[in-house]
Amino acid sequence: MKNLFSLHRNKLESILVYLPVIFIMMGLYNLPNGRSLESKLLVISSLFLILFFRKKIHPPFKNRSLTFLIVSIVVYLLWGMFSVYFHGDDKGLIRGGFICLAFLLFTPLFTKTKPIQFSAIIGSFIMLVIALYQLIVNKEMRIDAFTNAIPYSYGTIVIALFNLYFIFISKIKTEKIFHFIAVITALTCTLLSDSRGTWIAIPINIIVFIAYLNKYHSKKVVSLSILAFFLISLPATFLFKDRIEARYDQAISNVNQYNNGNPNTSIGTRLMLWDSSYQIFKTSPILGRGYKYKEDRKEQVNNGLFPPQIMRWTHNHNQYVETAITRGSVGLFTFLILFLASFIAVNKSQATPELKSLGYSIILSFMIFSLTDVPFKHHITLYLYLVSLTYIVKFQKLSY
Repeated sequence: MKNLFSLHRNKLESILVYLPVIFIMMGLYNLPNGRSLESKLLVISSLFLILFFRKKIHPPFKNRSLTFLIVSIVVYLLWGMFSVYFHGDDKGLIRGGFICLAFLLFTPLFTKTKPIQFSAIIGSFIMLVIALYQLIVNKEMRIDAFTNAIPYSYGTIVIALFNLYFIFISKIKTEKIFHFIAVITALTCTLLSDSRGTWIAIPINIIVFIAYLNKYHSKKVVSLSILAFFLISLPATFLFKDRIEARYDQAISNVNQYNNGNPNTSIGTRLMLWDSSYQIFKTSPILGRGYKYKEDRKEQVNNGLFPPQIMRWTHNHNQYVETAITRGSVGLFTFLILFLASFIAVNKSQATPELKSLGYSIILSFMIFSLTDVPFKHHITLYLYLVSLTYIVKFQKLSY
């Protein structure tokens, strides 16, 4: 048995290291219990790596930027633990964060791209199949697969960005074509999710991605990339013209109604939520109010400051506002430092320029997502962000 283990040791190590990342692409959003399975995979991988592959673990504390990222995650989670016991915050999110932290600490350096390449292509195609099934068979107009439509849209963006990255680094034309199709496939699912906040991230990310690589690639490559972006955008705009126009018209109507004194719209409700949150935040600006803020909001409604319908929302549709009101200024500071540390870790990593561009785009995406929703309130999104980031900051070299 021992000889058998020694014989397949390298294969087992690769499985343990890459499987959580592969599952992010293929299973996290495409299976009913994807979040639970990803959690188990991360735990199993971390335990086996520290028990049987200790010598292969890359010491993260030799890298200052990686150390800063780890410390920022720890501080963010520790303040979250304080919030759990002081305010009654979500224990599951903190536990999920520590699971991802263990994977970041104990995984060796990533040296292969092929497993992630194939999973990014297959994952985008599976997403499209599920989306078309929901759209055509179930007659659902807002696609969400096996989760909420908004977190689902985050997954489609990240998978699209991974495929965009692989277009730039692949040496084989056939692979480039498959990844190009996968980008279109994933972004189609993004549009079908009907999430306006996520739509905004699409052009911004692609522009940032290509602009950063302008320093490392010829003008021909950059020009072809810009052309490809327009080739994707024009048909998508035409095919989803009605859907995009409807959401745009709804947004304009919401703003006009709010300005005319009717706050009972999607955008109007968000503005009321943020106004209400600011008033509550001022009562406990350092430590926050935790989820007791809902009682404070109920009192605001009883005093006639806001209409009763504001109580139907379970969060504040803005991660920065949500963090400030629940965890105070200290919690908001630890959250912002997490983004800053992520940028620094990517910048100082051994990743190629293309992989760094992917890292910057993912971080920027989540900063944009956080303006209109609460991505870090969902376990599935927390795994998506931290596991993707782990692959990028612990990548060493390409292996074809």
